[in-house]
Amino acid sequence: DPHSAASLRTRRILRQRSRYEIIENNPYLKGTLLSVCNDFIGSGPKLKITDKNFTSEIRQTIENTFSVWASEILLKHKLWRMRLAKCVDGESFARAYVKKRQRNQVLLNFHVIECDRITSLNLSPGEVKDNEIDGVRFDDYEEPTEYHLLRYHPTYGSYPTGKQSGQWLKEENILHWFRQDRGWLRGIPELVPSLPLCALLRRYTIAVVRHAEIAADFAGIIESDGPPFANPWTDGAGTQTNDDPFDTFPIEKGMITNMPWGYKFKQLSSVPMGVQYDHFTASLLREIVRPMLVPFNIAVGTSKDSNMSSAVVDQHIYKGGQKAERQHCNDFILDKLLYLWWYEAIRIPGYFGSLGITLPDNPPVHSWRWDKVGIDHTDPVKVANSLKIYRDNYMMTDRAIQEKHFNRDYEEWKQELEDEKEFRDSLSPQQQESNFNKDEDDEDDD
Repeated sequence: DPHSAASLRTRRILRQRSRYEIIENNPYLKGTLLSVCNDFIGSGPKLKITDKNFTSEIRQTIENTFSVWASEILLKHKLWRMRLAKCVDGESFARAYVKKRQRNQVLLNFHVIECDRITSLNLSPGEVKDNEIDGVRFDDYEEPTEYHLLRYHPTYGSYPTGKQSGQWLKEENILHWFRQDRGWLRGIPELVPSLPLCALLRRYTIAVVRHAEIAADFAGIIESDGPPFANPWTDGAGTQTNDDPFDTFPIEKGMITNMPWGYKFKQLSSVPMGVQYDHFTASLLREIVRPMLVPFNIAVGTSKDSNMSSAVVDQHIYKGGQKAERQHCNDFILDKLLYLWWYEAIRIPGYFGSLGITLPDNPPVHSWRWDKVGIDHTDPVKVANSLKIYRDNYMMTDRAIQEKHFNRDYEEWKQELEDEKEFRDSLSPQQQESNFNKDEDDEDDD
């Protein structure tokens, strides 16, 4: 059943192996995960109020107010940590709390905690009873209602007397993010299918290095078709002596050695490096990073073996994965976080300034804007021309280009255009020509 498949004992073993491979021992996976997390978060999510019941000024005021609070609590960095933990540990948690020394009037903040601290003390590792599984209480529809948070990490040295217990927290104060492949209520690491292959890749690399070291230690090998102890050797007086099959003797550099009758001198076979090694490790890496929807050029950090079209096309699956991951974050983390912030913000007099309206109890209709993932083309001229064609044929509006392609606020962009036009109109023709030449000189210097 799903709960047994994701029991405490199973998740603990998988977490340890996943942390060992991804965080501590595999440079490919560590670099890939950093790329995934950095591309996922970008400059951070931006709130976009789309409720038509509000004027554009009110919508922008709400967006700016939320942005200031998000910067205050370092929301971008906490989401980055949660995305990394979701992949490595299988799940990530954040706890809502009040930070009294906060500069913002809304004292709400979030503490990212490791999943090891969400666990039950009164259940055995695989036990489920009374609608409770490891650290989670749930209703008849398996919707979480409470989470049990330990005061300290389970392996945090020696506990102070009486401090090893925890407390049950309501579900609305906990952000729990994981991928629910089955009906389990706790997540498992996302790279579980790849963990055995990580060990295989490490074993192959070590074997190749060991082979190279042995080849470097042995200058050559003497082989014979005859049996051992056949008296082919003679000492300095010409007396025959028995040979030793595993004996060694030094060979002077630049000298030719004369072998006895029936013996041949050869070197070890070449070490399987170069193309053969690259092909084998590349095949393993493609299979290892496949659950992360990462193309090969991102996993290895280079597109030297691909042309431009392949490098761009291979990223379509990666972009789709990041888009789905962001939507998942919107539903499970950001919408819930916005609700908690809104609940506090509307109860603080003057927090939004003088809007002239009564704000509703629930957050207004909204969406979340993220940075664009990947590139459409390496030639910026071709990208600009394609956007121009879309705009001229009314396939994309200026708002869509600014907000969806460049992730810029449309109103701010319009204000910048107006300010720039006013500034240029204030210049004399000679000043405009001088500024134009100066811009060209700056480009040449760059």
